[in-house]
Amino acid sequence: MYLSKLIANLKNQKIIGDVNINIKSLNMNSKIKKPHCIFFCIDGTKTNAIMYLDEAIKNGAVCAVVNKKYYDYCKEKFNKPMPNNKRVLKGNKKYINKITFVFVCDVRKAMAVISANFFNNPQKQLKIVGITGTNGKTSCSYLIAGILKGFGKKVGIIGTSGVYIGQKKYDANMTTPDSIELFEIFRKMVKAKIEYCIMEVSAHAIFYNKIFGINFSVKALTNVKSDHLDFFKTERNYANVKQSFFNKNDLCILNNDDKIGEKLSKKCKNLINFGKKHAIFKIFNIKLDIGKTEFKAKYKDKIYSIKTNLTGLFNVYNISLAICCALCLGFDIKKIIDVVKCLKSVDGRFDVVFKDENLNIIIDYAHTSDSLKNVLETAKKISPNKNIIVFGCPGERDTKKRFFMGKLATKFCDVVIFTSDNPASENPKRIMFEMEEGLKSAGKQTEYYKIEDRYKAIKKSISISKKIKQSNILIVGKGTENYQIVGNKKIQYCDYEAVKSILNDNKINLQK
Repeated sequence: MYLSKLIANLKNQKIIGDVNINIKSLNMNSKIKKPHCIFFCIDGTKTNAIMYLDEAIKNGAVCAVVNKKYYDYCKEKFNKPMPNNKRVLKGNKKYINKITFVFVCDVRKAMAVISANFFNNPQKQLKIVGITGTNGKTSCSYLIAGILKGFGKKVGIIGTSGVYIGQKKYDANMTTPDSIELFEIFRKMVKAKIEYCIMEVSAHAIFYNKIFGINFSVKALTNVKSDHLDFFKTERNYANVKQSFFNKNDLCILNNDDKIGEKLSKKCKNLINFGKKHAIFKIFNIKLDIGKTEFKAKYKDKIYSIKTNLTGLFNVYNISLAICCALCLGFDIKKIIDVVKCLKSVDGRFDVVFKDENLNIIIDYAHTSDSLKNVLETAKKISPNKNIIVFGCPGERDTKKRFFMGKLATKFCDVVIFTSDNPASENPKRIMFEMEEGLKSAGKQTEYYKIEDRYKAIKKSISISKKIKQSNILIVGKGTENYQIVGNKKIQYCDYEAVKSILNDNKINLQK
């Protein structure tokens, strides 16, 4: 596709060079060889991408999209007029370097526009649901997809657990991919005749304009709690980014029991909000048990009874959001509720992987203070068993939450086992020490251990459970992740496989 077509609807552009060049690929990594590509010069937190232009040109870039602040620099270094006594390079008679520059105000927005054009604007052929919030995005995306599949619809999912296009799964490096990958995924979905795309929208994706140019059919908010303060610095900054996803004319699903959701309910004109207090979809009479939940909902002056195989109050909110989303997409509420009865629990989200009269083993992805509290409160409410928790905190991010999560653990659990959870370049012992400080601050004499090896930590929890007549083992933080990040390496590891292996060693079959 010619560059002129790719940038036709790009606003406030300034060009040096030939726009009638054929573009065969898009690239934002100067180290990757891609012939006849556009290279997007995106500044990092510590470096500016202009440093990598030479490398990008050597690796096939024929065009660079650059911030306007580098205009003079690029004009001077890369596009000097050709001296009269020099041989003219084929394909570019005016400049020494065969490179065209497109200068813009925001490179990431430009990348989204160009990516959409390059892949023939596949987003326009999909009904896209965007879900943002601190906790519950993955569960909600799977529940919405499950409801739509129950109506015979073809659905794709983009999120933390990967990309699903029909029955095929692809690994994902981040919750919301960068624009190049995102629009390529949309194109694959269109080719696979997918009708609906349910995607998680992270705070970073909103901040970095990864979703620029996408017209969402529905936008939904789960909740806004404290998270990613290593990047956003303050809770207000983080909350403001989440709020910026919603415009007053969007079709919105909002949690009215959440402060930000309630605030947005006053701003947005076209919405369904849900919650226990005043809401369009009002939930009440909640009954919780392990492996099943019942509640009632009032919607348009009618009361509906809702049953689900999912556990916990947080899943009542997740299911309510999913039902409201299906309503916004035009499906019948009675049929939606019938489908909800059959939905299975989401892997890695309060997933009861083993259950007998003495022991429940639960795996959950909870990695924030609020999500951890939800999991621990749920375990207390649905079971009189003693709680044994195995968990850690990631390295190189949001260090303040370690203290509070350690304190939470001792409040709700009888035995606490601190362990590793993607320590990256940090010393796991240091991370566990910071969590231990939180536990000690509670002033409660809780039995606890620090076991760096996560497999051995889980093994210890099962060993302890044998001494306690009835117990819940909560393995928290990783969910379905199949790796540990240690240093700059990803080492293969999975909580599910660890539990299965340890139970097999004890001649106990894993039940699901």
